[in-house]
Amino acid sequence: MSMKQEQEVDILTLDPQIYKFPGRSKSSVWNHFGFQKGSDGELDKSRAVCKICRQGIRYSGNTTNLHCHLTKHRRENTGLFEDLDESWMHASPDFKFKYVDSVVQSTVEDIKAAGNIQTTSSTTDDNKSGQRSKHQQLNDTIVNFFIEHLLPLSVVESTSFYSMIAVADPMYVVPDKEYLFGNLIHQFYIETKKSIASEISGNEVITVAEVWESITGEKFVSISVQLINTQWQMKTFLLKTVSLNSVINEDVFLRLFKATCEEWEIKSSTTLLNDGSNIIQKAITSLRLVNMPSCTTGLLTAGENLMKNQTVTKSVIEQVILIIGQILQDKSPADLYGKMFEIIKDYKEIEAKTFSWTAFNSVISCILENKQSFNTTDMDSKLNLTDERWQEISDMEAVLSPIQKAYKLLSDDSSVISSMILPILRKLEMALASKKTDSEFIKVLKKATWSSVSTPFNSTAVRKFLLISSLLDPRYKDLQFVETTEKTQARELLGTVATEMYRERNRTNGSYDGEIIVVEESGDVIRIEPMEKRQKLDHQEKRNGTDDWLADVVCKDNPVDKGSDKEEKVLVEIDHYISTQQVSTPPLQWWSSRENLYPTLSRLARRYLCMNNFSVSENNTVKNAKLSPETVDKLLFLHHNYYGR
Repeated sequence: MSMKQEQEVDILTLDPQIYKFPGRSKSSVWNHFGFQKGSDGELDKSRAVCKICRQGIRYSGNTTNLHCHLTKHRRENTGLFEDLDESWMHASPDFKFKYVDSVVQSTVEDIKAAGNIQTTSSTTDDNKSGQRSKHQQLNDTIVNFFIEHLLPLSVVESTSFYSMIAVADPMYVVPDKEYLFGNLIHQFYIETKKSIASEISGNEVITVAEVWESITGEKFVSISVQLINTQWQMKTFLLKTVSLNSVINEDVFLRLFKATCEEWEIKSSTTLLNDGSNIIQKAITSLRLVNMPSCTTGLLTAGENLMKNQTVTKSVIEQVILIIGQILQDKSPADLYGKMFEIIKDYKEIEAKTFSWTAFNSVISCILENKQSFNTTDMDSKLNLTDERWQEISDMEAVLSPIQKAYKLLSDDSSVISSMILPILRKLEMALASKKTDSEFIKVLKKATWSSVSTPFNSTAVRKFLLISSLLDPRYKDLQFVETTEKTQARELLGTVATEMYRERNRTNGSYDGEIIVVEESGDVIRIEPMEKRQKLDHQEKRNGTDDWLADVVCKDNPVDKGSDKEEKVLVEIDHYISTQQVSTPPLQWWSSRENLYPTLSRLARRYLCMNNFSVSENNTVKNAKLSPETVDKLLFLHHNYYGR
């Protein structure tokens, strides 16, 4: 039976009269409770009856349950609790908050600090008004506490939580879970949503869709956006999270995605970053967006696939497990293996075969660095470490290490991900290229791993997006990692998308004559001048009908100027940008100081450089949360967007 079931029973009707608490009691809670007589005519002291709603509450000598019940009447009876004394503060002196035991003490301190609590019950009218303000501050503190730790709302009605709050302020009335979620959290959600909507409005964004699983095994789909704001800061906003029930499919996801975009008035997204789940993949074809795979997910998958390739890697994995087992079994491993033991002991999960490929690679790198520790007759006889076996371990490390380095590089939250993908792919291609001296074992590993890493990025649309992204990053703008034909293609693509953006903005904001950037040969900017109006040329003068009829016999066969498919003002921007020197300055910092020089390209940079490494499922607080489908959307929304990453 749940706590709520234990505390609340049906309304008692044997005797409608409610009798006062017999004898003397210091607790003023009995002003609102009493007892009824049972069928034997005696007071039934196992159940206290609420005088407000006549609810029967289980009673065993402790009044905490009665205080829990009274909070349900707080909105209808604002002055109900002014007569409570400090006796509840001592109701459960040895309490423990079972859900968040590690943060209880700090929470109590936060609550005390929130309102500078005075525990005296004697106040003037002015102080009473101040006390209500403190109650509001405590409400906010509790809301923040639940959002930060993603706690189930049922916690607010637990005895331990009431006891904890009583230590901070016995006069404070804890809101019930319905009021906490339906009023306090909802209001916080509305206010935060308005703030985020204003930041998204008018910005270039990338939409992100992700399917993930909580610790309880329930699956969810989350939709978020990534953008670079007007201060050139990378931002990610989680917009929607929905539980995946048994009937959801690609059509349901499609409707959810479109509804979310309409709700948030997202009109400028050109790209959908996804984690490769089947539901998203099937729906994405009808969205007319660039289907951008997650590079970090791709690298993780490549490593996992390598470990699962039993026909190739099974013997190596088993050998490494034997080595680790031997290290852990030795009587004095620290003396025998030194620093290596300090690393190995943290990877006992490898012995149990529950390891990740990143952990496995860290271990084999450590083993190879300390290879001489195993060159003893005793160790050789136990492990049978032949030269061939050592080579296979080394080969596997040679394949896993570049993937792990790339993954760590992309895992930096502050990194611009999209512009880094092509350089990283080129680096991995070089590292995983087969050599004449390679054994058959490593050739198979390299081929399988490179195929797993590169295949998701073979799409033409994805490749075009990545080319523009790298070209707009001042660190990679020379595109030394692609072929000459793709360099030319990237320049052409940039001219096309920049022209489209320029013309679209002119249609929206009116005509813009633009500016000319005057530079020295070194590329340094001297000044910015208004662009002069182009003079009308002779061949652009209006012609009359006679001219047109005689044109074929009196004029040369010059092509008619139908207008360039590129804007001259845009090409000026691109020419100057291409002529600048490639630098190591972070891209957002570089563009923030040159926004006025490149009005069109800087806006494009916001579109193509805003992809970052956000993932709902990689947040441990989120993965370990036990949230209901009804509350997960608002709580996760506030957890990510209010506290941020």
